[in-house]
Amino acid sequence: MQRNGITLPPIVVRPDKQDEYLHYLGAGDGSGPGINFAPLGEILDMESIYKDTSRKIAQVIEHELAEVRAAGDQSVLPPLDALAREMRFRDSLIARKFGALLVAKDVAIERFGHAQVETFFNGGRLPQVNRRSGSVSVRQAYSALFNAKLMVEGIGVLNSQSATVKGMIAVVQAQEAERIAQEQARLAAEHARQVAQEQARVAQEQARRLAEELARQAAANELRRLEEEQARLAAEALERKRAEEQAALEAEAEARRLAEEKRRQDSSGGHSSLLRFQGNISHAQVVFATSAGAVAIADNLMAGFAASIRSAVAGLSGLAAGTASGLMVGVSSFVYSPVLGNGELPERFLLSLPLADLLPGQLPDLDRLASERARLNLPVRLSARPLTGSLAELLVVPVAGTKLPSGVRVVAAGFNAGNNTYSATLTDIPPTTAVWTPSVTPADSSTLFPIANPAPPRYTGGNLVPIEGRIDAHPGRGNIRFDDFILVFPLESGLPPQYVMFRDRRNDPGVASGHGAPVDGGWLEAATQGEGAAIPSNIADQLRGKNFKDFRAFRETFWKAVSADVELAMWFDPNSLSAMSKGRSAFVRAGERVGKRVKFELRHVSSLSDGGQLYDIDNLRLLTPKQHLAVHKGVE
Repeated sequence: MQRNGITLPPIVVRPDKQDEYLHYLGAGDGSGPGINFAPLGEILDMESIYKDTSRKIAQVIEHELAEVRAAGDQSVLPPLDALAREMRFRDSLIARKFGALLVAKDVAIERFGHAQVETFFNGGRLPQVNRRSGSVSVRQAYSALFNAKLMVEGIGVLNSQSATVKGMIAVVQAQEAERIAQEQARLAAEHARQVAQEQARVAQEQARRLAEELARQAAANELRRLEEEQARLAAEALERKRAEEQAALEAEAEARRLAEEKRRQDSSGGHSSLLRFQGNISHAQVVFATSAGAVAIADNLMAGFAASIRSAVAGLSGLAAGTASGLMVGVSSFVYSPVLGNGELPERFLLSLPLADLLPGQLPDLDRLASERARLNLPVRLSARPLTGSLAELLVVPVAGTKLPSGVRVVAAGFNAGNNTYSATLTDIPPTTAVWTPSVTPADSSTLFPIANPAPPRYTGGNLVPIEGRIDAHPGRGNIRFDDFILVFPLESGLPPQYVMFRDRRNDPGVASGHGAPVDGGWLEAATQGEGAAIPSNIADQLRGKNFKDFRAFRETFWKAVSADVELAMWFDPNSLSAMSKGRSAFVRAGERVGKRVKFELRHVSSLSDGGQLYDIDNLRLLTPKQHLAVHKGVE
């Protein structure tokens, strides 16, 4: 080739040589001594070859892909796998060309510099020779420059093809997913059909077996009916005999129950109070009862008594909020004499009246409160206090908006089908069981009014003296003590909820007696064992002969005396001594506590219901809550 009288070595395109489209084959490289240029015609020839190759770059790339395919896996694959293989072929060729591109650019940059090479790639302007290089000639640099340009174009073609292949893969994947979904749906439908067939077969088999079983049972029932009919006449005589024997057994069981009940009451380990009272479904009434049963009072006097209670409640409820604080109402129409013929005090008694008399209007869910062992806040509560002589008076005390507790425990009564009674046992120490005998059984579905109440048993102990009704306002309530609960009956009983108030001898005044016992360093330790620790004799000397308005006042004086005794006080911690100086009980060790009961307790060795004296110091023992429970359970 002649250019301005200069013979140029041939420049050829060799597609068989990987990633090199322009190759200088002539002798010399144009960079010998004094030569630092390439003839313009030779450069233009290179550019012409570049442009011709660029126009056919797609065919060139396809030829190179064919070579890559021939060198790789040529097995027949499913469409999706075949497309994935095409992606791998193109990725391999792109990686190879990218490596060749970096090499070619480095050659061109070594001769022309980085700036001129980037200008050529961005705008197409050919670089000028501006420096010498001992290792790269001008011809080699231009050849590498055009080759690098073709590499970039080839990589672009391959990237475009890869995007197309990716789109085809997505289409094939979607088609495959749809095919799989259709196949799964077909399999599910087939499975459902098979399940339905099996269920139908099983149902038919079950129906057949059921028919056979019904036929067998019918035959057996008919045979049994014939046998029973044949034995009926003979069984009637036996049934009459069984009824007589059953009646005898029930009478014997009741006798055993009463004997066991008496034994529990007489036992020193676990004395229990049992209070019986009666009621009628047809009307609500006030009931007074002891362990002997309900006490009979004339209807007109009982009506006046109930009216006095309702009048007191209404009078207190009508006062403005806070006005009733410090007041209470004495219902003088009820006066109870606790003195018996032999001069001894009776057991505790209870007074029951409909809850609606104290809390008119809609009542809350009492069954839920009973199940949760919760309390119901009442506007007023009832208590009893001793009068002069041997009389006691019923008090109606407002508690809403005052410092007095208004929450009353709610207790559910259970029905005893054996003796047609309702009973509820309170978790007191000792426990108290209240038994209610209704006039009509819950199972009676008669639409008639219930029969009249039978006359309750006469109480042969103290007297009830309902005198003329009178309401007195008392300014200042002193130490009022409440012992009450709300009794809830099953819905089918027809019995309304009852407010039940206890009165026991701990509210009575008295004079302390007894001498106690000498104690040593093991006094508190004795409270965790056996019957408990005796009252120290030096404390008994301080209490003996003193008058107390109730047992609470006695207990407060006892603890104040113990806290003031130098030798006894050394056995208590500062927190206990602080409480004792205020008349409160001392704290026990953590291991001797039971629930919320965390302080020492006083117990009567001979219970009050057994005739034990309330203020007899020799009848008192000091115990921890844990040991107190053990004593009442008969366990040491």
